[in-house]
Amino acid sequence: MHLDRTRRQTAAYILERACPSGGFCFYRLDEPTPHDTYYALASLEILGVSHASGRTAAFLRSLQDADGSFGPLPRTYFTLLSLGLLGVPPVHDPGKAVAALLRQVLASNRPPRPFQAQTYRDKDRACALSTATGLRLEPAMIDALQAMALRYGHPDGGFGVDGPSLDETRAAVSALGRIGRPPEPRGLAAFVRSCEDSTFGFTGKPGSSLPYLEYIHAGVCLCAALGTQPAFAAACGETVLRCRKASGGFARTETGIATLENTSLALQALACLNHGETKRGIATPP
Repeated sequence: MHLDRTRRQTAAYILERACPSGGFCFYRLDEPTPHDTYYALASLEILGVSHASGRTAAFLRSLQDADGSFGPLPRTYFTLLSLGLLGVPPVHDPGKAVAALLRQVLASNRPPRPFQAQTYRDKDRACALSTATGLRLEPAMIDALQAMALRYGHPDGGFGVDGPSLDETRAAVSALGRIGRPPEPRGLAAFVRSCEDSTFGFTGKPGSSLPYLEYIHAGVCLCAALGTQPAFAAACGETVLRCRKASGGFARTETGIATLENTSLALQALACLNHGETKRGIATPP
């Protein structure tokens, strides 16, 4: 029901941002980025809308160096996952480059070095790349990745640098799942329930009033990962739909500016609410 209310207009919003040279750009210039391209392709797949992908695949494949690298972690993540959505392989084997990125993520966040909030997101992206490329992780690396995730685990079942938050918890849970070390579900479920809100569906932290789109997305995804439904599913859907703009895209908040990233998060959340299926939403976090 929720997706039916936005399908046609949102598909038009996305396709209008396709670049003549391939890929997508949310501000509608011929300046495609892997970031925008990934979120556009992920959204179109949810909507069941086709895209003439030849130029987009060529654009993405052109970003790879001869040694298999696509550059920094974000660019590698968005490029390889975009190619995966298109069913097109990269020109060169990226396995060694992905392994190097995993080592960088681990090396940059060992105590006593500060652990940044975005580290959970980066860790999840690195683990996603290992899955996407079929990279076999050694037991010692799996142990290190698990320890890194648990560094800012909290007694209430959540994860976060400055106290537990839904979005950091979603990224941590996703990463742990990818390496076969999922957290204990009872504590996680209790934390997710503590973030539920009858007006907005979810807030970012227990007792707060932060109904940003990424928190609704995280809460819905975590509920489905736990095999449950949000207590206030209707409120979740309405909060997401209030972020929809006249263009058909979605913003982070009701008064924000639509982007391809937020549009993808919104569609993932609505699809979860429609069908109770979040495997794609959890496996392809922002």
